[in-house]
Amino acid sequence: MIQNSEHSMIIIDSPFHVSFTGHNELPTIACVGKCKKPWWPIDLEDVAKDVCPMCGSVTSAAMEGVHYSVLAQANRDLRYGVLGTFRPKVTLIATAHAS
Repeated sequence: MIQNSEHSMIIIDSPFHVSFTGHNELPTIACVGKCKKPWWPIDLEDVAKDVCPMCGSVTSAAMEGVHYSVLAQANRDLRYGVLGTFRPKVTLIATAHAS
């Protein structure tokens, strides 16, 4: 886990999502059903944690290497410099799955 910082950022990859947060913590809950989305604690403050808010499937404790992979983390905003390098890869993967 990265140190506390006003400008920390983590970018993760999961089966159907590339997600990022400006918080310095990893996802704690992951959908194990249809959407496979990992969720950060702040996303689930006002909802049940055993049901995915996106697709209604069952959730479990998120585990790095199982439900998601960390693509980048730093004590600075990564959205503008790093996300551009992932876009071609994500487009290529989406195109391959569409055919």
